[in-house]
Amino acid sequence: MRLIAKFDSESKAQKFLRVLRAQEIEGYFEKDEGGFKVWVVKEDQVTLAKNCYQEFLEGKEQKELTPPIIEALEEAQIPLQNVYLAPLTRFFIFFCGIIFLASLYQSSQLKTASESFFPVFTKVQQNLMYDFPEALEYANELAVQYTITKETKLESLPEPAKLLLKKIEKNPIWPGIYYVVLNWKDRSELFKAKLFTKIQNGEIWRVVTPTILHVEFLHLLFNMLWLWMLGKMMEKNMKSFNYILFIAVTAVITNTLQYIVTGPFFMGFSGVVAAMAGYIWIRKKIAPWEIYSIDFGTLIFLWVFIFGMFALQVVAFFLQILHIVSFQLNIANTAHVSGVFLGMLLGRMNVFQRKM
Repeated sequence: MRLIAKFDSESKAQKFLRVLRAQEIEGYFEKDEGGFKVWVVKEDQVTLAKNCYQEFLEGKEQKELTPPIIEALEEAQIPLQNVYLAPLTRFFIFFCGIIFLASLYQSSQLKTASESFFPVFTKVQQNLMYDFPEALEYANELAVQYTITKETKLESLPEPAKLLLKKIEKNPIWPGIYYVVLNWKDRSELFKAKLFTKIQNGEIWRVVTPTILHVEFLHLLFNMLWLWMLGKMMEKNMKSFNYILFIAVTAVITNTLQYIVTGPFFMGFSGVVAAMAGYIWIRKKIAPWEIYSIDFGTLIFLWVFIFGMFALQVVAFFLQILHIVSFQLNIANTAHVSGVFLGMLLGRMNVFQRKM
């Protein structure tokens, strides 16, 4: 996909686009702050399109779509102003919003104490998290049915609650390599935890679905803004199948790495967004004809956040190792950092670009 021309008025852009289409050149135009840009989709038509543009500027007589043909296109609902609307990116944003609202509604229906000792997950989260082992099911049941806080005396609990506690103890949750290293002295107990329990039972969708889950509205908003900014440009430069495949591949890899490092407690589209940023960075360098209308400064801003949070996590790790202070960062740093480098790798492989 190449940017061929730029005009200061819509009428000129429309006229030139009709010239291109009269030559059977596939193109479209879109409006931005600087004017009206005309793009050509197929690489093998770029030279002819440039020649047409040069003649257009020189005012030479050119073949243009005639009014009857224009009317036929309009009747067939094929607009001359073919602005790319990024339907797949819009769908992912809409779908993530629907999932968030469904989970939010279910959360409002749960009657649990806000200071509950055990985490509480909605049905949507239980079915879409990377893993939801038996211990989490028992813990969820315990939190919903009984009010248990840090101050609750376990001996005062009814027998059914005590039974659930015993089941939790017998079925340890995989805490992730990060926690295993921090608690190396207790590693024998930690390694008793089973990994990929739900996936082994056939729930394969879980390798992707944590991507569409979001914890809070600001979490959703941050990820969806970046998805719209980066995703619509990638979708325009890829075939639909390639775009979906890119999201699926990066989601599977970043989610799996995050699970191995920190366990199942993570959600969000940010791993894929980080991969998109890495991909666009490389494509802007090695394939400038794939126009990505985002400057390197904006990508650097995103990376300052990603690698800044990663550096903070490293500091937190050593502070915990040295028993100076203990604090947790509820940020999927593994997915973010691995996503950046995965996107760069995929950008160099020339696998996902639109074939001409």
